Amino acid sequence: MYQPFRPPPPSVPPSDSLSSSAATTEEQLEILLERRGLWHEYAVIIPILSRAGFALSMIDEATGMTGGEQNMIVVASQVRSSLKTSGLDEEKLTYFDVGGDQLLYELRILSAQQRKVSAEFLLERKLGVKEANELARAVKEYERRKGVEGWKDFTSAPGDCLAFAYYRKSKEYKDEVDKETVLNKALDYAASEGAKSKLHEALKRCSYGETSNLDEDLTAHLQVVRLLEGEAAGAQLPMMLPIADATVKSLEEAPSRRATGKGPFHVLEVDVASWKAWAALPGCAPITSSITPVGVHFADSSSLPLQSNKTGVAKVTRGEPLLLVVDKGVTELDSDDGLFIVASEGSQELKIKAGSKIAGSQVKSLGKVLIALRPPIPASEDQADWE
Repeated sequence: MYQPFRPPPPSVPPSDSLSSSAATTEEQLEILLERRGLWHEYAVIIPILSRAGFALSMIDEATGMTGGEQNMIVVASQVRSSLKTSGLDEEKLTYFDVGGDQLLYELRILSAQQRKVSAEFLLERKLGVKEANELARAVKEYERRKGVEGWKDFTSAPGDCLAFAYYRKSKEYKDEVDKETVLNKALDYAASEGAKSKLHEALKRCSYGETSNLDEDLTAHLQVVRLLEGEAAGAQLPMMLPIADATVKSLEEAPSRRATGKGPFHVLEVDVASWKAWAALPGCAPITSSITPVGVHFADSSSLPLQSNKTGVAKVTRGEPLLLVVDKGVTELDSDDGLFIVASEGSQELKIKAGSKIAGSQVKSLGKVLIALRPPIPASEDQADWE
């Protein structure tokens, strides 16, 4: 015969509990019915009623509080009591006064010390119930995963445990986009330098493969922007730029002109007949503020040594074409970590190098990289108008 679970009373009941002022069963049921006070204050009434012979279904019928809700707040109040015993600051405990029963309930599977650091992490990161559940399972499983690949790079801190769980989860995905999403989430929670380093390595492998040609010594980051449909041509106030192939000869021969033209009307003096390849690009600040912008077309972006954002995540799909806007008017190398396009030794191939890495060397700069543009994605037929 089914017997409902009757949880034991909390080990450290609050001294200001509402149960102390409720002398009769009717008064105790009324407190639960009205949800009077904070959840952890009236939670201690449920074990009292249970010992008095009330089943969960009877309390549910009298107060409208389901058996699941009764069990949750009783267990959560026990977790709260253990946090108080473990030395969690009273001010931090008040964070869980409203809605905290659902959060603390997820920490029931942890030890007292694990609960304390996990509760502080929940408070610090303002995590929700779903994240609290993931955090508790990650902290609980961390020690069990000893010996698993990558385990030694993470610590037992709550953030690292959660990051390690996402790191393992990323290995389940075959799609690179899904894998990068999970790894980025792990990187957001990672606390130790070892964990962050491990995740950065995983992101690089995910984006470039094991045989990456990524320059490890580069510290500058190339700004990559996806063009919107309609910006590739016909955009308001477009900039007509000469487009060179990804070779030294083509870039050097590309006609140079000022980005804004001459005089009050910005008259552009361009000999279009002398150059066949041109493109209309949006007049964004990096281009309009340059001296002599030229577009350099890379048919295969995977040949570039650097194509990532500041978190180390590639923003360009491997093999996708890319258009680099280069200012031929800026060839003097500097040490501000700007990117410069240079010639490969003994070939016509173009490479990108950080100014801080080649300043003072004999490397010849062909121009400063301003921005990298990805081709626009055709508009979807079922795309909503407001998008």
